[in-house]
Amino acid sequence: MNSTSFGFLCVPLEASFPGLTLCLLPEYERKLTWITQSSNKDGFFYTPNTVTWRCDPATGARLKRIPRSERPAQSFHLPVSHEISLTSPIRDSGSIESDDSFLVQTLAFLFGTRLQIARWRFDGRIPIERQDSMWMDEATAIHFLEHAYSWWRSLSDINRGRMVNILYSYTRALSMEWEWDAFPWQYMIFDAIWRLHRDIECKKDAGIKHVDRIAHICLAFGTPCPKDSVDELVKARNDLFHEGLWMSHPVGFSPAGDGGIQLPKNLARLNARLICAITGYKNAFVQSGWDFMGWQQFDRMP
Repeated sequence: MNSTSFGFLCVPLEASFPGLTLCLLPEYERKLTWITQSSNKDGFFYTPNTVTWRCDPATGARLKRIPRSERPAQSFHLPVSHEISLTSPIRDSGSIESDDSFLVQTLAFLFGTRLQIARWRFDGRIPIERQDSMWMDEATAIHFLEHAYSWWRSLSDINRGRMVNILYSYTRALSMEWEWDAFPWQYMIFDAIWRLHRDIECKKDAGIKHVDRIAHICLAFGTPCPKDSVDELVKARNDLFHEGLWMSHPVGFSPAGDGGIQLPKNLARLNARLICAITGYKNAFVQSGWDFMGWQQFDRMP
């Protein structure tokens, strides 16, 4: 039995299916109270501050606090909330291709947050309240987790790593504050999904222009592809990547109400559908629209 603790998932989720058991760790409620009280009312846990000390080189004991050394930590841990136990993992814990990495990042994707296994650190702010537009019940989340894990195990080593990276990057992008920071991350995620899809299907990209990728992959998965919305994404991508412009202005200078705040959200909603679709999970969510605001149900595959 291979067991890995991770956190912090603010949902008291427990489940089991062949090969996997997911359970709460002791003192879950106490840790949840601390996380909730330490987070901001905007739904995020922010980077804690750190200070530098002069220490005794022999004993490691702190001797003197260095003046003016306080700053937000570059990385930090959060308490663990759950434990995953696996009976026959493909890879031992600790690598990007490991089973527990995939399962933890899939749970983060499903619940609109960021998660890490116990010995790994976070950077930036962490969503305590979900930051995407998906809604699902816990039974559907576990059903998808079981389906996706079976599919993931069938992939090659390199594609297992690619899928974990897609999930990790997707949840990290949800933490970004400015739309011009979140948008390139979401576009990189789309490109990674495209690469994984083409590799799984053993297809080459010859003859398919970058501008046509969204239409091609949406057609393959039956996902809506509204031309005006796709054109907005492609134009924003080209302006930002090739000219350093956001909504035709220098980054940070676009006027309020220009629609830019919506673009990374639209692309995130599209990416969520493609992540679901690439695993072969054929539900109505995959075929639902993604270029508008509002909650959308992630339904159980028939």
